[in-house]
Amino acid sequence: MGIFDKVSDIASSIFGGDQGAQDSTTTSTPWGPLQPYLTDAYAQAQNLYNSGGPNYFPNATYTNFSPQSQMAMQLGENRALMGSQFDPMAGNVAMQGMQGNSPFTQAGMGMLQQGGLGMGQLQSTMQGNYLNSNPYLDSMFNSAARGVNQQYQNNVMPGVNATFGSGGRTGSMAHQTAMDMANTGYTNSMTDMAANIYGNNYANERSNQLSAANSMGQMGANLASGFNSLGSANFAQQLGGANLGMQLGQQDWQNLGMLGNIGAQVEGKAGEMLGDQMDRFNFYQNRPENQLNQYTAWLNGIPGSQFGTTNNNVDNGGSAFGSFLGNMLQNASKAYVMGG
Repeated sequence: MGIFDKVSDIASSIFGGDQGAQDSTTTSTPWGPLQPYLTDAYAQAQNLYNSGGPNYFPNATYTNFSPQSQMAMQLGENRALMGSQFDPMAGNVAMQGMQGNSPFTQAGMGMLQQGGLGMGQLQSTMQGNYLNSNPYLDSMFNSAARGVNQQYQNNVMPGVNATFGSGGRTGSMAHQTAMDMANTGYTNSMTDMAANIYGNNYANERSNQLSAANSMGQMGANLASGFNSLGSANFAQQLGGANLGMQLGQQDWQNLGMLGNIGAQVEGKAGEMLGDQMDRFNFYQNRPENQLNQYTAWLNGIPGSQFGTTNNNVDNGGSAFGSFLGNMLQNASKAYVMGG
């Protein structure tokens, strides 16, 4: 026994010290039959804590594109890059329309030019370029003149000479006068025949050429009008075809949009199925914690489940003064011993 213990015992025996007072500890615990369940609940909570918590959903949390959507996107990309099959044709028609290159319009222009040629021929006729240009006209006159010459030489002149010769008056003034008259008749016949042949040919040629020029001009105008009408109708048909092509091209986009809508419906249903799988997964992942929380909450709600520890000082009697002096002396001795 050390000196501290001896001093403390002497002080206690003389003055009483702490002999009249003792420390008492009172411990309250849960109800006995409930303790194993509480212990098991806390052990399960520790196991859950040490396990690291619930796992993340192992699969993808998004919905993949459906085959319909993938096809719609691919077709849409191809269409955006290459355009519609109607675009080049519609563009060509539009360019022809803007430039006026319709083949029928060009044909109408050609006929108008021919009509212009008809007007040129009419101008040439007015200037007399086609008069007396018949290569057979002189042959016609010579043929007619041959008969007059034969008649004059074989009949007229021999008859005159014979008449005056039988009367013995050849060379007379009357004979000369008869010959002059025969020559004048011959000359007048040749002149009249020439005027008739060449004059009629002249008049007929002018009439024919004027008529042909007017007819050609009118024909050119009529053909030009007809071809222009055909060209307008043809261009209207081409323009209608171009508009139809553009409408068909727009219909392609509508078809792609419908395909995309179908794909969206498929993806929507797939998203619902994925959500259902995730909800089920999360439910079973959180099920142990939820059950433990419900279980411990139920256990803690049972009366007698709370516990704790309290410390009480109990006085067993004796002189309060002696106890005071004994305690003081005991404390002083402790201080002395501890101080050295």
